[in-house]
Amino acid sequence: MPYQQTATPYVVRLVALRGLSPARLAQCQAVRAEAGRLWTDLLRLHTRARARALAERGGIRAGDQGWAVCAAPPERAGAVPD
Repeated sequence: MPYQQTATPYVVRLVALRGLSPARLAQCQAVRAEAGRLWTDLLRLHTRARARALAERGGIRAGDQGWAVCAAPPERAGAVPD
């Protein structure tokens, strides 16, 4: 299956959270940590599902995306393909 791309009007911006109270800063850090855990869980579930699908159909075929079935190098562990 080829990699699909779609143009969207959405933009992601990173902003510094300055002047927050210690309690609010702790809350933001907890939310960020939870988002990271959820993203990691999603990637693991996706990888397992892809591996299971490949095993059920008998292996890799032309057109399969190698990043989804090969272990990532240490510097890219947990990263999404470019």
